Amino acid sequence: MKIIFFSPQCNDGNRQLNKLINNFVKIYGLEIYRNVDNLVNRLCSPEEESTIVVLFTINESTFQELIVIREYLLNSKVILVIHDRKKRTLTNAHKLRPRFITYSDADISNISKVINKMISIETKPAAVISQKKKNNSEI
Repeated sequence: MKIIFFSPQCNDGNRQLNKLINNFVKIYGLEIYRNVDNLVNRLCSPEEESTIVVLFTINESTFQELIVIREYLLNSKVILVIHDRKKRTLTNAHKLRPRFITYSDADISNISKVINKMISIETKPAAVISQKKKNNSEI
């Protein structure tokens, strides 16, 4: 499992998010991208592992850039942190097909829980298959 973090600049909100995500770095690695072009280049690189992409928008301009590149995110599990609470922004946010949406001014500690859940779901099938093989060999 790879975790990709996108934010064009560092501010208080994504410092908190960075702290949360850094807990996952030791096990899964974390890649940080500050501009959309570099993010697209990374997303175009084929990966065998599942990828969680955390997108942190800081303004409408950044958000619209992400909407434009949404087809590159189709094979990733997207967590979206949006910059405002406008109905139009939330409606457009769904174009990115996120698994989870939150706001930059909200408590972002839930993102850690969401990532944990995504990771546990991703690794659970392998554990179940392994257990079934073990049970079958005992018969």
